[in-house]
Amino acid sequence: MNVDRKFMKMRTYSIANEQLDQISDSLQNLLRQKRQALRVREFMTCLAQDPALDYEKSSCGKRSITELLQLAEYPIKQELVYDYSKKRFVGSNQKPHVDMAELFSMLLRRLGVNATFEDFMDHMLNGGSINGFIQECLESKPQFTKQAGLNYTVK
Repeated sequence: MNVDRKFMKMRTYSIANEQLDQISDSLQNLLRQKRQALRVREFMTCLAQDPALDYEKSSCGKRSITELLQLAEYPIKQELVYDYSKKRFVGSNQKPHVDMAELFSMLLRRLGVNATFEDFMDHMLNGGSINGFIQECLESKPQFTKQAGLNYTVK
């Protein structure tokens, strides 16, 4: 009888430890998400304050999202859903999503620049500017502005 009690106590403690570990993991994930959201918010604030995005004074051409997608050769993926009446997967009626960070990285790659959206975000969060980032890219790859149909002039 005493052995059964000890076993039950050990089992209870084991379950409690598992639950504490799950709660700890959940809290860590929540904190990670909050930190990422704050980082994105700070990045968007830096981006909004950058004078290079003042389109009235901008010397770069304005391009539509469609042109940028085509230029980057961005793969538009149509979601598939299972149609139970037809017993097969069919295309979804929802509009496809565009990952703007991936599009930006693809445009940089298309230009021959070895940088990603994360590099750009870090540059902006460290007090840099859009023109400063482009200037760094120009210095590392000076021939890229004529390539791939993109023109960008750094002031």
